[in-house]
Amino acid sequence: MKNEERFSSKADIYKKFRPTYPKELIDYLYAQTGFTKDSKIADIGSGTGIFSRLLLEKGSYVWCVEPNNEMRKMNCRNLKTLRLSMLRRKIQVCGKKALILSRQQQRFIGRKSMVVSSGAPEDCMDFFADNVYECKTFRNDLPIDRETYIGWNVSSSYSPDEEKCLKKYNSFISELGKLFDEYNVNGILTYPHFVSCYIGRA
Repeated sequence: MKNEERFSSKADIYKKFRPTYPKELIDYLYAQTGFTKDSKIADIGSGTGIFSRLLLEKGSYVWCVEPNNEMRKMNCRNLKTLRLSMLRRKIQVCGKKALILSRQQQRFIGRKSMVVSSGAPEDCMDFFADNVYECKTFRNDLPIDRETYIGWNVSSSYSPDEEKCLKKYNSFISELGKLFDEYNVNGILTYPHFVSCYIGRA
């Protein structure tokens, strides 16, 4: 499967169950890194627009770059009344090609590059001049119920497709249910979650 097709059948469930980003991250960006309401920001790998919306609500102008057709269409519906432009193609930013990655998203403002990630950022380090960057990590623990826990996992690119692999899909759902039942407390499972922000010159 091509990278840009991984979420083709998951846009709706992705929008419904994926968590937003912590308020502390947005406050940090606008208080300490130069983001303002007049900023023009490129959100590379914008998905359904979860992060873009937070930037738009601050008044910034956002270019959303998303190669997956279904995710991009969902993004357009979600954010159609706000200040954004939607792009499918890869773009040139500060003389470097913006790569579409599956686990990290790049945001650009002027000549500054930012990577927001819940995983390791090693694949993105070539976006930073001389590999020099500042890292700030925000804890974002997520209290989730059974439906959200299952939906969040089903929205992942690696989860079985219900229409194409029904047997594997049903087994996947069953195992997720068992995990939730074993570890929840009063119907809630607290998922330890961190979001890291890497900022440097492009």
